[in-house]
Amino acid sequence: MRKVLCIAYLFPPRAGVGVQRITKFVRYLPDHGWLPVVLTPEKPAGSFPIDEGYQREIPDSVKVCTAVSYEPYHFYRSLGGTKRQDAADFRGVLEGGKRLGLMGRLYSSFQAAFLIPDPKIGWFRPALSKARELIESEKIEMILSTSPEATDHVIARAVARETGLPWVMDFRDPWTTSLYATKRPEWARRREEALELSCLVESSAISVVQKRYRDEYLGKYPPLSSDFDKFHILPNGFDPSDFDGIKPRNFDLWTVVYTGSISYPRDPEPFFKGWKIACEKCDEFRTGAGCLFMGEFDSRFHELAPKYIIDNIKIEGFQDRDAVYSSQLGAGALLLIAEGYVTGKAYEYLASGMISGRPVLSITEGGDLIELIDKARAGRCLKPSDPDGIAEALIGMYKSRNDSLNIDREFLARYDRRRITGELAKLFDDIIA
Repeated sequence: MRKVLCIAYLFPPRAGVGVQRITKFVRYLPDHGWLPVVLTPEKPAGSFPIDEGYQREIPDSVKVCTAVSYEPYHFYRSLGGTKRQDAADFRGVLEGGKRLGLMGRLYSSFQAAFLIPDPKIGWFRPALSKARELIESEKIEMILSTSPEATDHVIARAVARETGLPWVMDFRDPWTTSLYATKRPEWARRREEALELSCLVESSAISVVQKRYRDEYLGKYPPLSSDFDKFHILPNGFDPSDFDGIKPRNFDLWTVVYTGSISYPRDPEPFFKGWKIACEKCDEFRTGAGCLFMGEFDSRFHELAPKYIIDNIKIEGFQDRDAVYSSQLGAGALLLIAEGYVTGKAYEYLASGMISGRPVLSITEGGDLIELIDKARAGRCLKPSDPDGIAEALIGMYKSRNDSLNIDREFLARYDRRRITGELAKLFDDIIA
């Protein structure tokens, strides 16, 4: 069996949507003739939430190796900074949300100017050293790097340059064109973009989860116009086996469920406004409907929620994925708040909706996401600027709560993680051939 070195900063036992794609690739690549060897950093204690469910998916045949990561953020945290860099309020340190004091502002300025491509760059040298060992000892034939974090790609570029091995860049989210991209001084921005372009040009192939990412890169970097065929659309998806044995959670009320995180720039206020209007328009909805938010939420969320939703709201913290899936399956409707991209959460909702027959209420401007939900016949999509439409959708879903969705299962079958992993393996085979 051929071996592929998978460079992934985000990897189990870490929890969260960021590990799902690489976890499924690692789980199913052996079924298609490729044995992953994973390189991931040593994880500092307490630096991230853990979910053993993802760890259990890694086949025993897969070797997982670690290298220490020297990150300035750990020093900032030791001086009193926020507990974790992925904490919901931390994006406010960077821009737009709640500022976290002098230390936060100093760290933000330092990160914007010097931590290129991201705060994980302290992993570069230890990871490169470990990768050299693995290339030799494991007889690696292919390199796969996946981002975020973009440091993964910089490591892979160095390994590919040294060894001449083919290298596939995988993007769950874009790099400098992302809504979450760090806003840098002009000189630092130019340096980061030069690094990004170098990686894109030098890679053997580029996989992205939606056409929008490919088009953004082709539009931003004219030199890539001749490399159109390097881009491959490998969407995110869902794994039906994730829901095996999961029992739907019982709710006292018809309940709209949101699972995940909410922090800048994701804005829950349009939903809150719609909820309040729905309660004012329909007494039956006001007394018979509730909502559950399960995950990590920033301070703005906690300030807004009680202003709009006085009764029948539950806010729960981080839960393991079985609890998340149970709540999704028991939901009356699934709430998706998206900034414009097709998020990984969307496919998870589609899978649970396919099983439970419950609709998705998506608040988004994103054309690709709207098209996906419409083609799947999976629910309603409303713009953030339309709180009256959101209220109408909520009331309509409540009143039709005993009806079941006629979801397009054949359409959704193309987003099975096993099938998508097969497409990745075929891309490897084509490059090697």
